[in-house]
Amino acid sequence: VSYGRALSQLGQCYANCGDYENAVSSFNKALDRFGGEASDRGRTLSYLLHALIEAGDKKGQFLLSEEYQVGDGVEQDDNLAFEWCLKSAEQGYVPAMARIGKYYFYGFGCEQDFSKAVEWLMKATHEGDDDAQYYLAICYKQGYGVAKSLIKSFALFNDSACQGNELANINMESFKGKLETLEKEAVALMEKSEVLEEDAKALSTLGIYYLELDDYLKSLEYLSASAEKGYEEAYNNLAWVYHLMGRHEDALPWAEKAIERFPDNPTVLDTLAEVYKGLGRLDDAMEQFELCLKMKMDQKVSEEEIEETKNKIEELKKLKK
Repeated sequence: VSYGRALSQLGQCYANCGDYENAVSSFNKALDRFGGEASDRGRTLSYLLHALIEAGDKKGQFLLSEEYQVGDGVEQDDNLAFEWCLKSAEQGYVPAMARIGKYYFYGFGCEQDFSKAVEWLMKATHEGDDDAQYYLAICYKQGYGVAKSLIKSFALFNDSACQGNELANINMESFKGKLETLEKEAVALMEKSEVLEEDAKALSTLGIYYLELDDYLKSLEYLSASAEKGYEEAYNNLAWVYHLMGRHEDALPWAEKAIERFPDNPTVLDTLAEVYKGLGRLDDAMEQFELCLKMKMDQKVSEEEIEETKNKIEELKKLKK
């Protein structure tokens, strides 16, 4: 413990001299020495956090913002919570970008500004943050700071729900009675010669939604429109729908496009294998299933997924006899 305290004091000396790299190193070494000494650990963690903040560490700035938000170890201060979160967000820290979007959304520590909320939420959404996706979906649904779009809201709620966001999942249920409106917006997008990537993605999401309802014709309509407008992630799903409909000749070019674009995705390999199988190209199908199995094992996916591909290989061996 005494050596840990010495390291902590050394870290303070480095910090006072502006040498934050060595300060952080010393504080981390001190923490390794303290073990369960709560008071020493607490003080050193505080020193470490402030050293990180002074060094411009974006995560440290975000953590300090959280402390000011809830009043943990400091006096609660909405304005300081906002300021430190903004510093972190401006350095590209994704949780901070999502949080600053929410701050602008609610007017927490700042003037309420939906346009700025949308700006930051979009940045965090592009990085896959589920909380940002949820709030941006609300903005599109209500027309807060952005043109109202039910289909974009639908796509964003779906993305968020797929990551386990329960509030987004609840909101997805509300769209069951609004499919007619969604389809009208989808048709309007399909009639445009050029659309934004987010619009093409929304069409793909609607296509997947109908796929899950086993409505292959509607699924095909929206996935085709999405793929033809350049949304590459629609390629594999479009190939799969054609496969399910027994239209393997139509499925093949899209499956090949998907594998060209996403060669390291085992799901895409599986689709191509199934299409080859449907076309009677059993040797090609076997080759793709075996590549799929190897990729799944290399990527350490679940045993259930690996077993699924093994079973497909065994079934194909029997078929080839």
